[in-house]
Amino acid sequence: GTFNLNKIGFYAGLDENILEVRTIQSVIPLNFNFLYNFFDQNLEFSLQTQKLKPIELFSKNYKKDELIKLKDVSFSSITNFAYDIKQNQMNYDSSGSLIFPKESLYDGFDISYALSGNEQNINVEYINVAGQKINANLQAEYIYKTMQLYGFANISDFTLPNGNVISTELFFDPLDEGFM
Repeated sequence: GTFNLNKIGFYAGLDENILEVRTIQSVIPLNFNFLYNFFDQNLEFSLQTQKLKPIELFSKNYKKDELIKLKDVSFSSITNFAYDIKQNQMNYDSSGSLIFPKESLYDGFDISYALSGNEQNINVEYINVAGQKINANLQAEYIYKTMQLYGFANISDFTLPNGNVISTELFFDPLDEGFM
């Protein structure tokens, strides 16, 4: 099928040594900002959404049941990213939520998260999943160079299709290189 990107207004400008691209206010709850400084070689990116329904970004005749189930999924986020090309240093952080209504998947559930990092590691402050058939969370940190992961995942309850419920905890301990 054919998908069309719905109207999102953008502003693009070049002033002195700075390139800027950003969204212009619209009915779609999406705010995007990109800056690049050619002189300093710094790049910045930010994204904010408030109950954005990602499927509404595209126009399509939804005939498949799977896509119809996802039409009311919403996403809220505040995300920032900065990269200094000269120093090869980056920083990022993101927090938000993804909401799957009862009619969508698995009787509905909410995912909330907060993470941050740089060129050396990523810190997952939390990922929480809460719903009628699942409750789980994750807290972890991963160091890229040594592939070290530490933290834990907790599945408080997960209802299987047969009605049985399972639960478990996983702990990640770093080794000199890698994890167990």
